[in-house]
Amino acid sequence: MTPAWTFSPSNLQIQASDTVTWVNMDDSDYHDSVSSQGIWDSGPVDYLGSYSLQFPVTGTFPYADSFYDQYGMMGTIVVKPATLIPPPLLTNALTLANGFQFSVTNLIVTRTNILQASTDLVNWTAIYTNVATRTGYTYLDTRPAVQRRFYRALVLPYTAVPQPLLTNALAVTNGFQFSVTNLIVSKTNILQASTNLVNWTAIYTNVATKTGYTYLDTRPAVQRRFYRALVLP
Repeated sequence: MTPAWTFSPSNLQIQASDTVTWVNMDDSDYHDSVSSQGIWDSGPVDYLGSYSLQFPVTGTFPYADSFYDQYGMMGTIVVKPATLIPPPLLTNALTLANGFQFSVTNLIVTRTNILQASTDLVNWTAIYTNVATRTGYTYLDTRPAVQRRFYRALVLPYTAVPQPLLTNALAVTNGFQFSVTNLIVSKTNILQASTNLVNWTAIYTNVATKTGYTYLDTRPAVQRRFYRALVLP
């Protein structure tokens, strides 16, 4: 929901069971998302407010902003069948003096996988969580070998989104300057500030056109402020 009375992107293709989140980036007015087929109605969404909806079935779903549809503020979501995720494999099991070792393979890079253990095949406990940077790794369980344990690995059905980084902090004569990096082009990121690490205020919102930018905070330098950047899903 943009100040130009558009949805960005206006046409979106997703997979079944994906969730779409609309965020109002217009600081001058309310917007909403209303299904042309009567499936959903977000109600008015205020500035930096959001509305999320999961799409469990395939199909084409047109929608509009009821305040500005006459100006062309419309969009379409196309939901395709979900791609089957190949399960991780556990191989090369080996009993060692200091525990039990095996390989976890068939991983998808950037996806989160969880390794679990059980003694009865009913109750499972997570023993390791990993965002895959390669297709496999070796795990050593140092729990006592006399306790029989079963293992399984699960992959979460979403891709980990890299978070923005704040670097090159510098106090200058007219404020405090730093770089925001590691952005994903076309993703919305929000820069926030706080004086107590509890209450955070949005000070800048940006739809990334490149992977980083420099920000200058002109608030009085004598006021201690903390900063963080978030990327919207």
